[in-house]
Amino acid sequence: MESSQDKPQQSPLVSVVLPIFNEEISWVRIALESILNQSHTNIEVIAALDNPARNDILILLNEIREKDNRIKILRNEQNLGLVANLNKALSICTGSYIARMDADDISTPVRLEVQLKYILDHKLDLVGSSINLVAQDGSFIKYKHKQERHEAIVDLLKNGIMGIVHPTFLFNQNLLSKMNGYEFCQHAEDMEFLARAISHGFKVGNVQAPLLSVRHHPRSITKSNTSNMIRNAKSVQNAFSNYLRCGIYTPPNPTQHSGSRPFGSKRLVAAKWLLHIGELNSSRGDRIRSFVFYALAILIGPEMLRSVRLRLIELLISRKYR
Repeated sequence: MESSQDKPQQSPLVSVVLPIFNEEISWVRIALESILNQSHTNIEVIAALDNPARNDILILLNEIREKDNRIKILRNEQNLGLVANLNKALSICTGSYIARMDADDISTPVRLEVQLKYILDHKLDLVGSSINLVAQDGSFIKYKHKQERHEAIVDLLKNGIMGIVHPTFLFNQNLLSKMNGYEFCQHAEDMEFLARAISHGFKVGNVQAPLLSVRHHPRSITKSNTSNMIRNAKSVQNAFSNYLRCGIYTPPNPTQHSGSRPFGSKRLVAAKWLLHIGELNSSRGDRIRSFVFYALAILIGPEMLRSVRLRLIELLISRKYR
């Protein structure tokens, strides 16, 4: 008689949530191929299209689903926004684990396998990874290291820094059932989700290897309502700091200010690019050049002062946890 120990363990089902809005169709294809060609094959991909006008993407999704029935397609009749789209996709996930990915990113073939092993070996509830930043054509720009330990990520978060890259998230079903999805917190929903997860006692971490390539392109820089993002991120930081002080986490009230200056203005786009060049020089170890470009970014766009301050804090914390 065959004992239960002799039976092979079935690999857990991972639900991959892939929100799609207005990405280049070639990028969507590459993103889907990268997640469908994982070494961990027991997956379902929830492709959530939040732009009903993009029939070309819908056609692509249907073509791929004809060849691979692991894809579930959600098509919203009207634009719901990222948070509502994510929550709608999460509501139909059936996996023991849920992974996030954006439609213009590229997962390495072993991403899910490595993250699953890591989350189990380290007894975590949510795990991310370091990333590679790539250009529009997919060519390598730089490696972005993320802190591995739970304590370091908490330290970053209390200083207003998101320690886990959102599209690298992989978390267990228990966390999802306790969290009940994302709260509306414009451009800071990932930070609020992480803060709330930690306040519920869940343990988090990062795989040091870069398991995702994140595409760096103009639309990722010229976000409108940047002032809303800064305000909401600050509100999350305050709520999390309050939790660390007294043990009570109260979700922040998100703000929207229609009169905020769009980040697409030439002045602020130039400041953002100078900040990006400063980061590149910092990653190469050229501190003098990095500080020069940081200073120029602040000079052209004083709004960049907070971003520069956060990068310097992140550098200090990374040294602390070496």
